[in-house]
Amino acid sequence: MSNLEQLERDAESLERMGELEAALECWRRLTNSNPSRYFLVNQGRLALKLGLLEEAEGVLLSAVAASPTDAEAYFRLGLLYLRKPDLPAAIDNYRRGLEFEESPAARLLLATAEDDAGFSREARENFEKVIAIEPDNDEAWFGLGLSLRFDDSERAENCFRKAIELEPRLSAAHRELGFRLWSKGLLEEAEQSLKTAVALDSSDAWAHSYLGRVFVSLQRFTDAEREFLCAVDAWPERAYFYCELAEIYEITGRIDDAETAFLTALSRESDGSHSNLKFGRFLIRQGQPERAAPYLREAAAAPRAPDPAGSSGDKS
Repeated sequence: MSNLEQLERDAESLERMGELEAALECWRRLTNSNPSRYFLVNQGRLALKLGLLEEAEGVLLSAVAASPTDAEAYFRLGLLYLRKPDLPAAIDNYRRGLEFEESPAARLLLATAEDDAGFSREARENFEKVIAIEPDNDEAWFGLGLSLRFDDSERAENCFRKAIELEPRLSAAHRELGFRLWSKGLLEEAEQSLKTAVALDSSDAWAHSYLGRVFVSLQRFTDAEREFLCAVDAWPERAYFYCELAEIYEITGRIDDAETAFLTALSRESDGSHSNLKFGRFLIRQGQPERAAPYLREAAAAPRAPDPAGSSGDKS
């Protein structure tokens, strides 16, 4: 057995034992001795696993240069760019890899990245290709539902139901189904779906937010406040949830608390249209148009972002 063969066996053995840093050092020594595609991809794979993104990127690009038609290096680069994140680079590498080898797992990640980047039509086509190969792939059904959520709500709802049928513990599918049921006025069904989502993943801020909206529709304001507080706790950097909390405080007559929550939202998103618009309208309702004016001007001048409602983008 040659020295390289022994070193490769050592790398594989160390990795099986969980000694990842030592295994990576073996792969480094292998690529220094023989920078073949196989050794480079394995060094890049393990460096990526350890979060060493710069090292992983360098060796995976070398692997592509060494073997431009090998799909695995492109797929690993796609995953790396998803983690950076750099969606355009991730999409480009997944597309290039799929030119050379079909991989439902890689195509699913490509479709998810495309949907996150706003390429809903392309994402939809790729989710459908995954489903054609793997009809029981719950993640593909869920992703297809997300890609349809703005264009075909009924079909999106059916996709979320199919994902739940295949994987009843897929919390995000329960969340998205619950949102669609709420938007149709099916409040009891929506409540059950969203309670299931929260039970499966209590850290999902959007599930708490959507459940809070159901409770507002049912005029169960104490329950709504609890859910909006949970959303804030789960994602304290997100201004949107503070605005929802503020509006509940206003509904229940707690005006000072409402203003405090709006100001907290603005501290998270001082140049955003949503928080400025919501606070400005609140001040108008409180009979303070002069105070409202600069916030409304700021809202009008800010880039118009899509309404966050129903677009959590969370694929978990």
